[in-house]
Amino acid sequence: MKVNKIAILGGGVSGAISALILKQRFPQMDITMIMSEKIGTMGVGEGITEHWKIFQDYIELNSFDVIKKTGATFKAGLKFVDWSEEDYMHSLHSAWNMNRTGYVFRFGHLISNNKPKKDLTPHWIWENESPISFYNEQSDIPVYQYHFDAKKLNTYLLDLCRERGINIEVDDICDVQVSDDGDLEALISESKEYQADFFVDASGFTRILPQVLGMKWISYDEFLPVNKAFVFETEEMEEYNMFTTITAQKNGWSWRTPVQGRTGNGYVYNSQFTSDEDAVKEMESFCGKELKINKFFNFKSGRLEQSWYRNCLSVGLSANFIEPLEASSLGTVIQQVFCFVDYLPSWDMNTYNEKMKEVFDNSLDFIRAHYLVKREDSEFWKYVKYKLKTPDSLKNLLNLWKNRLPNTADVDQNQWCLFNHSNYIQVLYGLDWFNVDKIREEYEYFPYKEVIEEDIYARIYEERRLPRIGHKEIINKICNSYE
Repeated sequence: MKVNKIAILGGGVSGAISALILKQRFPQMDITMIMSEKIGTMGVGEGITEHWKIFQDYIELNSFDVIKKTGATFKAGLKFVDWSEEDYMHSLHSAWNMNRTGYVFRFGHLISNNKPKKDLTPHWIWENESPISFYNEQSDIPVYQYHFDAKKLNTYLLDLCRERGINIEVDDICDVQVSDDGDLEALISESKEYQADFFVDASGFTRILPQVLGMKWISYDEFLPVNKAFVFETEEMEEYNMFTTITAQKNGWSWRTPVQGRTGNGYVYNSQFTSDEDAVKEMESFCGKELKINKFFNFKSGRLEQSWYRNCLSVGLSANFIEPLEASSLGTVIQQVFCFVDYLPSWDMNTYNEKMKEVFDNSLDFIRAHYLVKREDSEFWKYVKYKLKTPDSLKNLLNLWKNRLPNTADVDQNQWCLFNHSNYIQVLYGLDWFNVDKIREEYEYFPYKEVIEEDIYARIYEERRLPRIGHKEIINKICNSYE
């Protein structure tokens, strides 16, 4: 089936990312986005994975422009507080993320020698600095992951869509026209009909087109312990963190995300263990002040059985939702659409859906691994430790990793999956999950130990030798570097 015209239902970040990738890959294609002012956007996703760089490079964005127009700060990782006895970092920009013959030799050295969790990630991340000198060159910025102001990001991407010839209609769809053979034909408002060869559903949790087409939803709820969240803002940080702070709370966990001018916060919890009112009180006690809550939302974790069905692709929250723990939603959208543009010309729907099942399940397994905690100081954490189910796929991986570190062959086979062996190593070591004695035995068989030690300590020396610049200082320099 040849596709000349695409209609995208939804004007949020997921819809805009989809439109921009599609337009870049198929410049002659007629693309229209239909966004409703009544529905609005989620406006709470303020973090991104390293997959943003792939998107940014693909559609030829300037990093300075992104930072200035989206209120962004840098995100080099996530700091986990009170998840185990020692705080740990999941770094997205790890200096130790290297291997030989599939073996992560730096992690092997550090873990087998019982090094502090902090040593698994560059120290400059913990210290909210970057080990560089500042220059007015895009290549000199420290990382390509960001914390965004969600509303500013949405506005920025919509402006880019308009600049690049993507039609944006502000309208409310009230009906969907389906052909006799079951394909979508048109989206219908009170005043207009939007016909297309292909449709993208970016309508979020409403999942308008999947419902019309009767697409099956597969729940992940039995594997994940949270189902509700609220968001609120606090004052701007005196110094921006280089990381998102994820703090374990009595009935779930909270996040703290620095952006320019304010700090984004949220609490994710399970409504079976606490009421909304008590959850707010818990956060007010934690923050030490009364809070103004911006939004509450319920969610169900899971995925569509087929995110590409007939002539419809569902992206973002419409296709799947894990939970916000690793801020994986936007990274998933990027990977979804990049995979889609590879398979659209051949209309290889089956292969695409197989790949996406692996992507979604990979995220589920990784997020579930964060809950391999030892704490049981509340009913919520007792439930997590003793009753929360584990997917068979993760059980199989954990059985592999009883006596050795994860390696590239275990979880790195699908290029569109978000999380790999390095991600697992940092989180599982942070949770004191590994048998260090077994890791040490494994490491003893590796032949390059002296070279590895020299390499590690040379990198640490270089990291500390280089001139540093504070996080807020570099953001201010970038924002003031041009008009």
